[in-house]
Amino acid sequence: WVDKIGPLMTENGLEVVALDRIKTRLSMLPQINELHLLSMMDVPKGLSAAVDDFRDKHLDVLVNEYRNGISTIDGFICVVGKKPHMP
Repeated sequence: WVDKIGPLMTENGLEVVALDRIKTRLSMLPQINELHLLSMMDVPKGLSAAVDDFRDKHLDVLVNEYRNGISTIDGFICVVGKKPHMP
């Protein structure tokens, strides 16, 4: 769903004002990947069903891949949405 966040916002009544994809420098990939894994471990169970589901399905695999030198995060998506004007 992350790659489709702009269209999802539009489908839900928001105007997408800006949508930028920011690539991570190669030298930063290990740090960004580690922060991603730590942030998933930090979200308390039950706070977000989407995070719980993702973590249950993928965290062990991602940790093992990271242990073997694979980085799974290569950039960020920044989206700014605007509520519609209500008369």
